[in-house]
Amino acid sequence: MEGELVRGGLRLLKDQPIIQTLYINRKSTIVDQAKRPVSVEPKFEDITSQASVDYPHVEDEYDDYAIEPLLPHRNSQLGPALSRGDINQDGLDDFIIGGAAGRAAQLFIQNQQGDFTVSSGPWKAEARFEDTGALLFDADTDGDLDLYVVNGGNDPSKGSAYFQDRLYINQNGNFSKATSALPKIIASGLEFVDVTEKVAPELKIAGLVPTALWDVLIRMES
Repeated sequence: MEGELVRGGLRLLKDQPIIQTLYINRKSTIVDQAKRPVSVEPKFEDITSQASVDYPHVEDEYDDYAIEPLLPHRNSQLGPALSRGDINQDGLDDFIIGGAAGRAAQLFIQNQQGDFTVSSGPWKAEARFEDTGALLFDADTDGDLDLYVVNGGNDPSKGSAYFQDRLYINQNGNFSKATSALPKIIASGLEFVDVTEKVAPELKIAGLVPTALWDVLIRMES
C-alpha cells in the first residue's frame, strides 16, 4: 500500500493487516520529485485599473425567499448580463454589462491603447429593468452589431410588461430602440443560442423563472 500525504511525501507499507488505522510519521516519508508542487506562471493579469473599467455591479433589494422559500438560490440575482463584440468595426473588442433593476447598463468601447471609455445609449433611460441576458449580434444583417437584451428578475408584482425583451439597432455606432420589432417575449431568460447561420439570425431565448415557463425561438427578418 502506498500512502500520499496532503503536504507531500510518500510512504510504502507492505503486508499490512486489514481493518486498522495507520498513523504515518511525516518525517519517515520520502519525497516524490514528480509530485512536487510546480510553480506556474499565472495566465491572466488584472488590468482593470489600467483599462479604465470602473463598473461595480450592485443588486437591487428583493427577497426571493419570502415568496419561494425552497429556492436553491435567488433568481432575482442572476446578472449582470455581459456580451462582447466590435461595435464600431475598428477591429477591437468592446463589451456591454447589463445592470440590476434601478441601474443602467454600460457599454465600454476599446481604443488602440487597450483602454475603455463608456458610450451612452438608449438603455440609460430604461434602468428600471433587470438585464439578465445580452447579446451583440447583427439583427438586421447590415454588417454591424445590434443589441438584444432580456429583461429578467423574479418579482411577480411587476407584471408581464416588465419582462418584455428589448432590441437596439446599431447605426454607425449609435443605438436606437426598435420599439415594434419584437413580438411579446417575456422569457426572463439568460442564454442565447444562434440556432442557424442563415442570413436571417434565429435565436433561442431560454425561459428561466416562473414568470416564463417556456423557451422562445425567434427569427430576425430585415
